[in-house]
Formats: sequence, C-alpha cells, structure tokens
Amino acid sequence: MKTFIRILAVMGVIAGLAGCPQIDSYKYMAFDEKGEAAPRTIEAAKARFKDKTLVVGQTTKDDLRKLLGTPETLRADEKGRQIYVYVKNVRTKGFSEQMGTTYIARYTLDAEGILFDKQYWAQPMAVDD
Repeated sequence: MKTFIRILAVMGVIAGLAGCPQIDSYKYMAFDEKGEAAPRTIEAAKARFKDKTLVVGQTTKDDLRKLLGTPETLRADEKGRQIYVYVKNVRTKGFSEQMGTTYIARYTLDAEGILFDKQYWAQPMAVDD
C-alpha cells in the first residue's frame, strides 16, 4: 500500500510540474481560483473581427466572405436583406459558470449584396457539457 501511495504522489508531482490540465482544474476547484475572462465590450468584439476594410455602402458579399470566411449562420430578413453572423469564442482557463467570452459580429447586406449595417456583441460563453 505504501508503494502505491508513493507512486501516486510522485506521479502527481510530475503531472503538476508538467502542467497537466487535469491538475490545473483541481487547483481551480480546490482553491476557488478563477481565470480572468476576456473583456466583454463592443470595442473588444470589434477588435476580434479584423474588418476595418469593410465599408458600409461599398463592400460586397464576396469581399465579406473573402475577409471573414464562411459565416456561422446565414439568413434573410423580411425586407430581402441577407444577414451574416460570425462568432468567435475566447476561452478562460478555470472552472466557473461562465468560462469565457463569445464575440458576435452581424453583417447585413441589402438586396443587391452591398454591406448595409455592422453590429457587434460580447456575451458570456456557455458551458460545454
């Protein structure tokens, strides 16, 4: 039994020194330590999406896709406008109810495919089960 406890202790020390994520998670649970969440502001959301070259009234659908890729969701509203929604998640290390920040950018294109509006949000990221 003593040998088993010694082996377990040595493995725990080695895992702790190696930065094992399971050991880090116990640190957060045992000592109620929390990671710091990314800022949840509109400015932080704008900074996550490098879209300064997208100009309202000039940018086309192709320009938008070329810069940001495929959107998370794509839908149309009642006026025939296309709405592209892009999402970026920034995880925070640690155990808490809100483990990070989700940044959302919504681009609305008019019926001709020209950028009509840009909107940004930042919200707590949902916990993955």
